[in-house]
Amino acid sequence: MPQYPDKLDPAALLALPRDFVGYGRHTPDPKWPGGISVAVNLVINYEEGAEYSLLDGDGRNDAWGEYSYEIPSTVRDLGTEAAMEFGSRVGAWRLARILDDRGVKATISACALALERNREYADWIREGGHDVIGHGWRWTEDSRLAREEEKQLGPVDKVWQPYLRCGQRKECREGFPGLVVSGCHTAELLEPV
Repeated sequence: MPQYPDKLDPAALLALPRDFVGYGRHTPDPKWPGGISVAVNLVINYEEGAEYSLLDGDGRNDAWGEYSYEIPSTVRDLGTEAAMEFGSRVGAWRLARILDDRGVKATISACALALERNREYADWIREGGHDVIGHGWRWTEDSRLAREEEKQLGPVDKVWQPYLRCGQRKECREGFPGLVVSGCHTAELLEPV
């Protein structure tokens, strides 16, 4: 498991400027169809297969968000593995059928590795015209990494490829709209398009 750096990397303070103003007092009228005044954005979190796993060489099992107890790294946590696999094999498809049956579009917040491991689900996202919000290659704490450690993880562009297969527009990569960066240096480490 990555540890926090001993000192703050000054580049991290400049990497992602924060916006506290937004549209301010001049919020644009979204002109919703039919003059509706409420819109619901449905976001599906899809991380199955990108969690910490002994099988992926992490040296630890993942823990559930509801409790802090972790199965020791000397034993595979088959319960967590089964729950993650159920979500990918069954739960995601159950939601997909509900959305398809009702003609509803959703935003899928996904780890790239999860999409790589279930390309049929990635195809469903693309074919259905759903939006994609990517949150990095895996479900790990990359924000803890110094720039050089993040660079050693491998080419950052590999993270982008599964999102392109899902229909994410290549031009969106610039400035990362729709792609939540994993670490403070991810955007900087991307090759220019």
